[in-house]
Amino acid sequence: MRRVKPAFSLAETVVVLAIFLLLVQGGSLQVKRTREKILFDQTCTAVLQTLQHEIRVAALKQQTVVVHVNNSRHELRVTHDGQTAEKIRLPEGMTVDSPVLEGLGSQIRSGGCISPYSISFKGYGYAKRYTIQLMWGKVREKD
Repeated sequence: MRRVKPAFSLAETVVVLAIFLLLVQGGSLQVKRTREKILFDQTCTAVLQTLQHEIRVAALKQQTVVVHVNNSRHELRVTHDGQTAEKIRLPEGMTVDSPVLEGLGSQIRSGGCISPYSISFKGYGYAKRYTIQLMWGKVREKD
């Protein structure tokens, strides 16, 4: 007489594989969301650092600096005396909203002074809003 070794049935194996696949899929979605959050935060930081830097350049070099945002082309462009000094590529799913930066752009006068305004970042289900102060480009996050 043969002895039958205990084993998993086909139904039990399918159930275990289905649970495993659900766990893997949930983990991959969380990884994607975390990557998007990191990309969003890095872009916000890069744009704000560029704005602060350019305000300081305008004050120290006594140059007029203009900052433009073009959401359709996914870029933020900084010009000194009509020459493009720096471009920041914005990720595809992200927009920078500021009435001051669109159209003619924000002009930073040669003393480093600008009119106070807000700048908003939106994308990937996240949103942040900052205010830019008058002198030397102090930037604060708004609630």
